Amino acid sequence: MEIKIRRARVEDAIKIRDLHVAAIRKTCAPDYTAEQIQAWSKDRKVERYRWAMEEGGESMFVALDQNIVVGFSSCYDDEVCSVYVHPQYVARGIGAILLQVVEDEIRGTGYDEAFLNATLTAQNFYVRYGWVNTGGLKSEERNGVGIPCMGMSKRF
Repeated sequence: MEIKIRRARVEDAIKIRDLHVAAIRKTCAPDYTAEQIQAWSKDRKVERYRWAMEEGGESMFVALDQNIVVGFSSCYDDEVCSVYVHPQYVARGIGAILLQVVEDEIRGTGYDEAFLNATLTAQNFYVRYGWVNTGGLKSEERNGVGIPCMGMSKRF
């Protein structure tokens, strides 16, 4: 397996959306209720990913294994917006690479600190890479259902 990272392209949006939904439904399922998983993963519009890349100002990256999108990450200003790996590719170092890419992007735009809201599933992953809890559990609402997450930060 040889992973390559590149900036996401608009034509990647469907694959990114499908991967995102698969990761929520499979990887995050042990840490959330069925109601939370359903609310979080339903109605994910491809147009939202395209908009984020073209107009929303997010820097988005994909991890490829032989031209198959196996992960993605994104950031906006000093915030890591996402780091997701397809469930079939978890625990192979892909998430670490994708996290490093967005950290480098944030640092490269002049920020000396970054922020994110970690899923319950990913909080230990972020701690492993130097991220710290910034105030406990928060809740992001998706389709009327609260999705618990952990506010975190990292100084560069």
